[in-house]
Amino acid sequence: MPDDTLPALLEQLTPEERGYLAAMAQNLVRARDQDYGAFCQLLGMRFTIAAPGHARGEMPVAPALFNRGMVAQGGAIFAFADQLMGTALYSALPPGAVQVSLEIKINYIAAVRDGPLVGEGRILKQGRRIIHAEAEVRDQQGELVAAALGTFYVLGDGARG
Repeated sequence: MPDDTLPALLEQLTPEERGYLAAMAQNLVRARDQDYGAFCQLLGMRFTIAAPGHARGEMPVAPALFNRGMVAQGGAIFAFADQLMGTALYSALPPGAVQVSLEIKINYIAAVRDGPLVGEGRILKQGRRIIHAEAEVRDQQGELVAAALGTFYVLGDGARG
């Protein structure tokens, strides 16, 4: 039976592959410890990396996020979906690369009156400069609340490839 321990597997990699793996490990650590900024803090968003290119998150639903219909405002749900996709991208990009949203489409499927919301973002296809991603946002019962598709552009010299 082949030795599939991490040290044995690392020995089988080329120097280029080891460098890429090291960059991915750095991104996982950075993403785990990442300060997502004042906006995400204001909305109470929290994120974890499930795997490179796959993020999970949670956002509380508070009355401050309600619209006049006493349901969570769509813009808050949109921001959560955008950040889920952005966190998934961040975890898969080399150091120095920064992504920006080019286009995001969201379908609102159900109204939300209480929380928290939970979600997942994942990369669908990653090119050198263009990345396609998706996010699903669910309520605390696990029912789908919103589904988003996004196209992102990678800035800087850190683009993959």
